[in-house]
Amino acid sequence: MKQFIFSAFILLLLTGIKDASACSMLGLTGGAGYTSPFLSASTYPSNNPHNLNCYYRINAQSSSNVIKVNFRNVNVEVGSCCNTDYFAVYEGSSSTSRLIGKYCGQHSSIILQGRGQYMYIHYHTDSSVYSTGFEFQFIVSASATPSCDQLSIGGGPGTGFITSPNYSANYPHQADCRYRIDAGSATRTITLTFTAFDLESHPDCRFDFVEVRTEMNAHCAPNVRKYCGSTVPTTQVITGQQYAYIQFFSDSSVTRPGFRMEWTVSADPCSMLGLAGSVGHVSPYYSASTHPANNPHNTDCYYQINGESTFNVIKVDFTSFSLEANANCAYDYVAVYEGPSVTSRLIAKYCGTKNSFSVSGRGQYMYMHYHTDNSVHSTGFQFRFSVSASATPSCDQLSIGGAPGSGVITSPNYPLNYPHHSDCRYRICSDSNSTITLDFAAFNLESHNDCNYDFVDVRSGSDGDWTPNALKVCGTALPATLTFNQQCVYIQFFSDSSASRTGFSLRWTIAGVVPGPPGCTQLNLGGAPGSDGLIKSPNYPSNYPINLDCRYQVYSDCSSNNIAFVFLAFDVESHTQCKYDYVEVRTTANAHCAPNARKYCGSTVPATQTITGQQYVYIQFFTDSSVTRSGFRLQWTVSGQVGGSCNMLGLTGGAGYTSPYYSASTHPNNNPHNLNCYYRINAQSSSNVIKVNFRRFNLENHTCCK
Repeated sequence: MKQFIFSAFILLLLTGIKDASACSMLGLTGGAGYTSPFLSASTYPSNNPHNLNCYYRINAQSSSNVIKVNFRNVNVEVGSCCNTDYFAVYEGSSSTSRLIGKYCGQHSSIILQGRGQYMYIHYHTDSSVYSTGFEFQFIVSASATPSCDQLSIGGGPGTGFITSPNYSANYPHQADCRYRIDAGSATRTITLTFTAFDLESHPDCRFDFVEVRTEMNAHCAPNVRKYCGSTVPTTQVITGQQYAYIQFFSDSSVTRPGFRMEWTVSADPCSMLGLAGSVGHVSPYYSASTHPANNPHNTDCYYQINGESTFNVIKVDFTSFSLEANANCAYDYVAVYEGPSVTSRLIAKYCGTKNSFSVSGRGQYMYMHYHTDNSVHSTGFQFRFSVSASATPSCDQLSIGGAPGSGVITSPNYPLNYPHHSDCRYRICSDSNSTITLDFAAFNLESHNDCNYDFVDVRSGSDGDWTPNALKVCGTALPATLTFNQQCVYIQFFSDSSASRTGFSLRWTIAGVVPGPPGCTQLNLGGAPGSDGLIKSPNYPSNYPINLDCRYQVYSDCSSNNIAFVFLAFDVESHTQCKYDYVEVRTTANAHCAPNARKYCGSTVPATQTITGQQYVYIQFFTDSSVTRSGFRLQWTVSGQVGGSCNMLGLTGGAGYTSPYYSASTHPNNNPHNLNCYYRINAQSSSNVIKVNFRRFNLENHTCCK
């Protein structure tokens, strides 16, 4: 006879975190529009104890809010870089977040602002001089200005500029713009040159300012610069750092024209960043590094070509091309970008050995990065560039899709021959990560082994960046159907100046989730044994809509129960593999092609299915964009032992609470076989500790408690 006897004593010793000082306040909270009272730091206005660490966390309840903290009557021991007594303020939920600054000394008021859901403050005193500390108040408001961040500037050698919003008109109130310049390597130099500067003035730059840092959390160091007023700051040269962080902030009062700042990332010795030419220009051939001799290992050379107009086309001809080969060009390569830097659209990466080939891009700039690793030597390449005016009207379609549906894309003039010098871009996007399918109905382009002349290039993603799985096709063979589980697909059709053909026609289909009619998604079905109900396809017994993806979840309160499904009616578009419309029953949410998945379509009513040993069953009803039928009607039932009477799911107590003793089921009598009892204790705070005391414990013994 199994013995299953115990009783449980639940003792809730609900205490705070041990290492959090009694002066801490981690639950400060307020939504937009809230203004707190003034709060005192520890024993303020009396002297605060030595060796103190107080922590304050402010929760603004939304990541789109702004938190302003007003410190007043500040009296904190002055130390070099505020390293003795201080309060450190972070833009985030902890001390690992971005450090706004560390503060000490005597001040009548210090006002700081951060954006996001949280701000965190650490007040520290050492073992020497006493001071009274401070009071503080926080105010939460909704963000009043659109984002002006630019966090992907640079990436390698190059130049550009940053301006305040609306420059050269006055900047807006309450701007908070963040800029990050990436040199690509700490071995390069970043130079910042202000060409114009006019901000509200203040001796400590408290109101409007530009701040430059070389570390996200740098404070009180030579590399921090804070500027305001109308004096143009001196040029700043940053060495030994990969990044420069810049913040522009304005408060709610005075505005000025703002600033314009030029940035430059120094070039490597083999780089050429001044290549330029207008329409008709053909450059001489340039050699990559030490070509035709073997190029050094660990080389990074950068080339920027300026075509002097956004309406021009830049063509780069490569010859004598010899780089270490790799299927994904992961070792030595030339990466070619359609734009001024490595943050522009990546046209492709090239490696291996080739006699000659050409790459074209449109716009004012093209940028190239030549990289070698530390293994195989190669001689590199030569290149030249030419600039021409765009010869064909724009054929771009960059806003296709947006929701489930289908449509057709064709080459210009289809089914007549496409024109020379075509460069058409198509972007198909869904409103979620849905499936995008491309079916080519016709295909006839000039042929070439590497598709160097005319081609269709298909890539996943919204920006058209090259990836190793990008597909480039030409010739007359009809490409296979392509399916992408991405939110966007980017397609380019390109033709050169010679042969032309009839082109292509392709149908795109987005088979995503369509907001269904009421009842299309039901995720809270089921419960205890004896629960039952009906699931019907939308509109049943009328025909269901197209493009549905309905999800149902049936739950049992114990995995030892049974969940049964009986189809009372069934009529779904038929297919031998149920590819079009179907009902699928699974016992795991993400199961695919597994023994426990059942997929049904057609008009044959599926057999009754009883599922055991599972707490959840998942059902999906999917329809495509074509045929519809009357659908299905399904009855579900949960059966098994009703064991819920021994459950206690509402046990609750706050800090300091001690519960009475509770008995497990029929204790002290023998408990029944096949029992499942559940107990849930709510301590009312995530910072509390729960202690449970079990006594008179008597359960069947097993080495693994099986």
